[in-house]
Amino acid sequence: MADTPQSPCLDLEQLESLAADSVQDVDGDLARHLDECPACRARLLEIREHSSLFDDIRGAGLSAADLRGQDRARGEEIRPDGESGDAPIVPGYERLEPLHRGGQGVVYRATQHATRREVALKVLAAGRFATSRQRIRFERELDLVASLRDPGIVTVHDGGTTAEGRQWIAMELVDGIPFDEFVAANAAQLGTAGLLRLFAQACDAVAAAHRRGVIHRDLKPANILVDTDGRPRVLDFGLARSIDPTTSAETIRLTVEHGFMGTLAYAAPEQVAGAHDRVDVRSDVYSLGAVLYELLTGRLPFDLCGRLSEAMERIATQDPPPPSGVLPRRVEIGDELDTIVLKALAKDPDRRYQSVAAFREDLEHLLKGEPIEAKRESRGYLLRKFLRRHRAAVAVSGSILVLTAAFAVGMTIMYGRASAQAQKTSRINLFLEDTLGSVEPAPGHGEVTVADFLDEGRLWVELVLRDDRETGAAVRAILANGYRNIGQLDRAEELASQSLRLLREEFGETALETTAALNMMGLIRQLQGRPEESLALLMEAERIRRRELGDNDPSVAISKGNIASVLVGMGRLDEALRWQREALAIRSRILPEGHQDIAMSRFALATTLERLDRFDEALQHHRQALEARRSRLDAAHPDLSRSLLATGLLLLRRGNPIEAEALVREALDHREQSLPEGHWRIAQARSALGSCLVALRRRAEAEPLLRAAVEVLERERGKDSPDAELARRRLAECAGGAESSMPPSAPRG
Repeated sequence: MADTPQSPCLDLEQLESLAADSVQDVDGDLARHLDECPACRARLLEIREHSSLFDDIRGAGLSAADLRGQDRARGEEIRPDGESGDAPIVPGYERLEPLHRGGQGVVYRATQHATRREVALKVLAAGRFATSRQRIRFERELDLVASLRDPGIVTVHDGGTTAEGRQWIAMELVDGIPFDEFVAANAAQLGTAGLLRLFAQACDAVAAAHRRGVIHRDLKPANILVDTDGRPRVLDFGLARSIDPTTSAETIRLTVEHGFMGTLAYAAPEQVAGAHDRVDVRSDVYSLGAVLYELLTGRLPFDLCGRLSEAMERIATQDPPPPSGVLPRRVEIGDELDTIVLKALAKDPDRRYQSVAAFREDLEHLLKGEPIEAKRESRGYLLRKFLRRHRAAVAVSGSILVLTAAFAVGMTIMYGRASAQAQKTSRINLFLEDTLGSVEPAPGHGEVTVADFLDEGRLWVELVLRDDRETGAAVRAILANGYRNIGQLDRAEELASQSLRLLREEFGETALETTAALNMMGLIRQLQGRPEESLALLMEAERIRRRELGDNDPSVAISKGNIASVLVGMGRLDEALRWQREALAIRSRILPEGHQDIAMSRFALATTLERLDRFDEALQHHRQALEARRSRLDAAHPDLSRSLLATGLLLLRRGNPIEAEALVREALDHREQSLPEGHWRIAQARSALGSCLVALRRRAEAEPLLRAAVEVLERERGKDSPDAELARRRLAECAGGAESSMPPSAPRG
């Protein structure tokens, strides 16, 4: 990135006046001059950086000179009112010394009379000219920050209004320097690991704000000070917004009606584009990604030189170069750290980390030498591509080999990047070489099965990883999941128990690291028909996660959903409903409406409501889940056809066979296109369509569908399965000409 020119041709007042105008209002000669003069262009971009300030200037009807504050580059005197450079008189405080000028206010160092403590006193900059919008924003900052109690967030002590009508907030005074300046001065001493640990502390503070329903929306190095104890402290919530569903419409309107808000260099593409309905916790993830990029390299992710519109276009459309490719850089950057940073900076919010906690957790994986979650996206993409190319092979006898190959690809990608610990990598490579290279079919079998592969891996773990708890626990958990998926529950239980024991020995009985193994054991117990034990394990995992991560973390929602699933199986539907509602509430608070995790929660909740005969509420949630899945998922995705089928069959129960038929036909079309002929899920959809046609008295069309469905379902699911029984009943009604006597229910699978 080119250095910022130091000598603009236009003076400061001219540039500030231009910054207060819209791009369309700039005089033609001035526009040409700005195109040709890099110095003036760069200076104007710097002044425009915090656009909300200029919104406030225009809203108050003032010129830039009226509100000219301290210019850091020139060291000019702060004049908060446009009247004089005198500090305001704030009752109860004395010795006000100007420290900083922000988008909304001037910050002073002051002493509180009653306690004699020094505080940072923020006073609304516009003073008597402040608009109602500015005042409400200022009050919102006081309310939001006062609700946050975290060591990494600057504390608010007090607030009020001066005799002249200027609002003020008294906050904890942090003696520190901006994050980027601290890292620049200490990069050699910190190293990559030290820098990441410091950054993780800043993530913890932002995640704490998110758990309390507050999005910062203006995260940048200047708003993260490193104090004298070496701890990052997040401040300046002037542009923050509550994600509480009870937030008033007026407050929401004030946060979205005036275009882009934030700091351009660190703002997410959806902020730059003014897409306010898409701004959520993932926008803060992006900003933190931009901050980390700059801390690692000393450079911003994007070149912001040139015209403002061009800079905004680059942010919206161009991918930044990997941090490791920036030279010179402050610290060493490997492939995995590149992947983490670029995932945080993804243009599409759905492709970023879905929470700051997840971003921070992946950095922790990297620091520990563990596989990072960011690589799983590429693995999933490769597996989907692989299975689509080999759809025919999946449908015939060679499917076991395809699944084995897919498992091997997943293992290779998951573990092949764990280069931070050479010994662990060597052992994992040995595992792949020994298991994939030497697995032979079991006696009497003509081909290698998934079970053969898992058995070889199980033997290898016992021989090689006896003394490596952490790696051994991870590999055992994967093997346990493999055994669970093929129905060998005894071996799954053995490996999951070993994984849990090793993690407890390594991290402690109630450590967060043990919760994945607890969940695995709980799911295995559920399949073993031991629901009480399953429930106890899953509830223990939920308690640990809630204690360590708070009530608004995605993993807590997962735990609550698992508990609800067990309760449904036990017939304790009212209890299950409570856990499902809590899981949905968490996801609705931290994720945007339409997110697939919210759709999953709504679907589970709807099926339970349906079993409780609460059909209207169930239909509402089914429709919302279907809408979200239809807008985001590929037609071949099983969740989409599952929602289409469930919604259609519930409509049929409610006496609307016409709409039901349309949805069920769509589900059948998707399954016929994505699954091999003879698959039981296609038969399930044909049975559902037959039920619709019977209700519509089109029995001649229904009979061949139901007959074919019965044949497949009895063969693949068993004659006593609910799906097969329902198809037989519908076929009998169709053949006998009787009216439907049993309302169909949504398939559970």
